[in-house]
Amino acid sequence: MTERVERGGDRQEPGTTGDRVSADGRAEQPSPGPENLAELEAHLQAQIEEAVERRFQSAKDKRWAQLEKQYGELSELQKTLSAEQAQGGGRSESGRSPESGEYLELLENLTNLVLQGAKKGNVHPAAVVQPGGGAPQADLRSEYQVRLQQLRPGDVNGLMELKREFRGKGLEIF
Repeated sequence: MTERVERGGDRQEPGTTGDRVSADGRAEQPSPGPENLAELEAHLQAQIEEAVERRFQSAKDKRWAQLEKQYGELSELQKTLSAEQAQGGGRSESGRSPESGEYLELLENLTNLVLQGAKKGNVHPAAVVQPGGGAPQADLRSEYQVRLQQLRPGDVNGLMELKREFRGKGLEIF
């Protein structure tokens, strides 16, 4: 007789448990039918979606709480700064000088910028266009052509000097 080892090291004879026994003496496991498999798959899919949604919601709630806390602190700071500015110019009773008033104004401006940035979203640094320095550069090629037409025919020294000048300005001339 063939012995079968089940969980925990127990040895049992086929047919002694509630399993069905095949013709060759092995116990058969009931396999899930197509209906059971589809139900199981749908149930697992629903559980996965719930778990993912809970994690995202949890992370979103934590971030939202942090933002609300920061906004509250910035609002209180702005109210405090506004009240201090309204109280006086020069030295106030707390001993602040006019320079600290400028510092407080700077802080208020930064606070407003941060709050506006939180409302609009962040701007990618590549999206910011940086202007070039100085006056716009003239069209060197057309200027070179005009000056070339003014040269006398056969003036090699003048031509060499003109080319040297425009090469120095960045124009590629052969």
